[in-house]
Amino acid sequence: MQKNLKRRRWFSYLLYLTLACMLVLSMTYAKYRTTVTGTGTASVAKVALGGTIDLTKLTSVAPNETCNIEFQVTNQAENGTTISEVSQEYSITVKTTGNLPLKYTLIPKENTADKGDFVTVTTGTPQTVSDSASIVYQWTGGKFPHTDACTHEYELKISWPSDNGGGNAAYADEIDRITLTVDANQAIVQPTTR
Repeated sequence: MQKNLKRRRWFSYLLYLTLACMLVLSMTYAKYRTTVTGTGTASVAKVALGGTIDLTKLTSVAPNETCNIEFQVTNQAENGTTISEVSQEYSITVKTTGNLPLKYTLIPKENTADKGDFVTVTTGTPQTVSDSASIVYQWTGGKFPHTDACTHEYELKISWPSDNGGGNAAYADEIDRITLTVDANQAIVQPTTR
């Protein structure tokens, strides 16, 4: 029986020692907590869009005549020192009241762009805007690269064909309002898959 008591005592001592070690070790680990703080900086990419347009030739359009308007779209600010740091997609829109039977043709000057993509030029019927009596021609698909200066030149031909009311006196003293808008957005980069 003495032997049995000695075993129990040794087992009890071993159990107490294990509990004591666990208590000491857990308190020791708790003392070594650290907190790290830091600061960082971030900058926003510059976005620039500019252009020029020559409206000196747009004085009047008569039947059987064509008026050519030349303009440029660029990914640089007006001063030319800031280049857009983001890729851009742009569209060109011509909006008119439709009072005169005019036709609009957009022609990119292919030899002027060494970078990016011109808008897609297609022929077709203009869309009628549902909230007004305006007629809208829109060309989309223009692209500028980031951090690389790029200028695209276009020519907008406004013509009054003779077969479309060319000699009609009802158009005498009629006014048509024409607006040309270039709308650009940051291009969404699609992730590449491997």
